[in-house]
Amino acid sequence: MLLLKGKERQYELGTWFRKRYTNFLPEEYSPNSIRVISTDVDRTLTSAASNLAGLFPHLHPKFGTKTYFGSLYQYILLR
Repeated sequence: MLLLKGKERQYELGTWFRKRYTNFLPEEYSPNSIRVISTDVDRTLTSAASNLAGLFPHLHPKFGTKTYFGSLYQYILLR
């Protein structure tokens, strides 16, 4: 389980990526342009979701606030 501090750090890292690569990243999230790969462990999936919340704060009305870290990921099995 990822603690709130870890979620906050991933969120802040996502906002840093957004500022750093603003000219490179698309403004709107699209699964065709961004691919996030993670292990099938809740902690790493939550890290990825928190990072995306900072990277694309407009994905959900509550995203963009440090108090909400929803799950916005789709499981894809790689074999």
